[in-house]
Amino acid sequence: MRWLFREIRLSGALSGLPRVLVPAIYLSLALGSLAGAAVFMARLQPMVAIVFALAIGMIAAACVLLPIGWRLMIALRKVRNSARTAQLLVEERDRRIAILQASERSYRGLVDAQDDLIIRRDLDRRISYVNDAYSLLFGKPRGSLLGTHFEPQRLDITDHTENNASNDCCLMTIAGPRWFSLVEIPVRDRSGAVVAWQSVGRDITERKVSERALREAREKAESASHSKSRFLATMSHEMRTPLNGILGMAALLIDTHLSPEQTTYARAVKTSGESLLALIDDLLDFSKIEAGHLELRRLPVDLPALIEEVVELMAPRAHAKGIEMVASIDPDIPCEVRGDATRIRQILMNLVSNAVKFTDRGGVVVRARRFGGNLALRVEDTGVGIPASALSRIFNEFEQVDQHNLKRPAGTGLGLAITKRLVEAMGGGVAVESEPGAGSIFSVDLPLFDEASILKPPDTLAGRHVLIVSAGVFEGGTVAADIQRAGGEARLARSAAEAVTALREGWPHVVLADRRLGRSALREIIASSAGCSARPRIVVLLTPADRGEIAALRSEGCDAYLVRPVRRVSLIAQLLPDSALASDPRMPLDETPRAPDEHAPLSILLAEDNAINALLAQALIEKLGHHVVHVSDGRGAVEAWRVGPHGDGNKRFDLVLMDVQMPELDGAAAARIIRTEEEEAGLPRCPIIALTANAFAEDRDAVLAAGMGEHMAKPIDRERFEAILLHLAATTQPLKRRLAQRSRV
Repeated sequence: MRWLFREIRLSGALSGLPRVLVPAIYLSLALGSLAGAAVFMARLQPMVAIVFALAIGMIAAACVLLPIGWRLMIALRKVRNSARTAQLLVEERDRRIAILQASERSYRGLVDAQDDLIIRRDLDRRISYVNDAYSLLFGKPRGSLLGTHFEPQRLDITDHTENNASNDCCLMTIAGPRWFSLVEIPVRDRSGAVVAWQSVGRDITERKVSERALREAREKAESASHSKSRFLATMSHEMRTPLNGILGMAALLIDTHLSPEQTTYARAVKTSGESLLALIDDLLDFSKIEAGHLELRRLPVDLPALIEEVVELMAPRAHAKGIEMVASIDPDIPCEVRGDATRIRQILMNLVSNAVKFTDRGGVVVRARRFGGNLALRVEDTGVGIPASALSRIFNEFEQVDQHNLKRPAGTGLGLAITKRLVEAMGGGVAVESEPGAGSIFSVDLPLFDEASILKPPDTLAGRHVLIVSAGVFEGGTVAADIQRAGGEARLARSAAEAVTALREGWPHVVLADRRLGRSALREIIASSAGCSARPRIVVLLTPADRGEIAALRSEGCDAYLVRPVRRVSLIAQLLPDSALASDPRMPLDETPRAPDEHAPLSILLAEDNAINALLAQALIEKLGHHVVHVSDGRGAVEAWRVGPHGDGNKRFDLVLMDVQMPELDGAAAARIIRTEEEEAGLPRCPIIALTANAFAEDRDAVLAAGMGEHMAKPIDRERFEAILLHLAATTQPLKRRLAQRSRV
């Protein structure tokens, strides 16, 4: 037991020694024990003891050397494995180095083969790398560039980006100036710090040359286009000016005492001149559209007023042929939209003019309706109609209805083509329905933009009964519809006999009687109205050509009159219960009825540089009974306006007729000066009417912008001009009388 405890303690003591020594210690202890036994045996058997000792020594040596050899063998094996691993690592390193070198050679080959300029600079802007293209382009060996601050000469720089990282620049090379698109980007290390700057430049000389050529070509095209526009404007003026003289002189000649044969010849000259003038207008408009110079405006447009204006302008031609001209406008049409009033007016003028030309009986009506977001315009006529075979070609350029069969006057065939182009440019569409002998209907749909609120007419005629006596195709129904929309009741009579029957019933408060029924029919209606318990007002419907009968009609019992085409506002005003016995606002009368020529003459300033046009205008003005002062340029117009018709500055002109194109100072500039001086002096605005021979649609907008109130194309339309003067005389004379009375007081 004691030995065991000692052994245990010995094992515990040996546990702290290296594991390699533990077997040797135990072996030494065992050998020591055997040696003791051998000594004991040597005393008994010496030879056996020697042999035993040798065996024990050999065993001890083997036990000692065997672990050492084993450890040594393991160590040698590790060394051999480490050498092999090191060799593999070296081989892998060499392989990767070879790959990197090959990749670098490939990359450098690609970079050097690039036509783009590639250059890298350090943070001090010293060159650390350039490719062959860079060195060859600037004639510098690559080695001489490395480490330098070489910068090529920059001749021009354009198109900088916001941070100046990219721009187009012109550099001086050995081949001369070349344009490059340069991009500079930073080179960063793994931490994100900028360690260098690399620039890449691409040769864009050919692109710049192409851009310059394109820019020069565009400038030349714009210059040519501008020259063409100036040419068209100049030719318009130059062609229309002598033509206006021909037409004006023909009109004056017709008003003189001619024989029937001479009158026929003079009318032929006038008709031919008007046809030529229309042809010139169509050709100029078509040329402008074909050249792509059509510009559409989006300005406020009063649609109802525009439609009524077109109808009024075309009414004299219709009335001269004995046909009706009527406008029918639905109350849901917006009072104002944004669009091109000039072009809408041109579309309507083309369609209405075409309808009047091909209508000999019945009439023409312009209807305006609204369908959703579109404006629907319809021009209906009771004319000759169009064959079905021609409908598909009617909007083509230079296409005409078969004139031989229909025996109608020929035209250019451009009016409808221009109309179609204008409508499509506005985003709309145009169509036609027609039958030979049954008339035609041309429909135009236009989108409405930014429309204002719809002003529906109030029920101002509630309880009013109106009898309409008219044998017309369209007028009676249109007027009746307007009355009903205003809250009144309307009945249509087609003859004087029907009117007398209605009067005997005591039904109407107002009678609208058509002058075309004849004076005898009017007298019968007036006589029947006198027998009513409450005599109705008698309002006669006249054309401008009938204005000479106003005094006679009043003497026979007519209370008022309306001028065709009847405006809705004028109609309602005449039908109101408390309306005074006044005439149409377009042809007002004083409190004491008198003929139009009883007005005091107007003082008119005429600014016209063309002698023939001036002669025509002077003759027309004097023929109408007014005074005229003529000047030949805009500067003279301003001076004459300042001193007045008598040259003393005490009296002012009632009207200025201003030619737009004049030497020294054009009409628009002269009008602006007059308006400015009026405003500074606190004077009332003098009416200024622009006279122009130009046929372009924007001429009207230009003169209105200059402060002129009206635009009149040459030759002067006598009927329209006379109506303007009549209205001006009727409105200015009462004002002059009131001012004179104040001055006397």
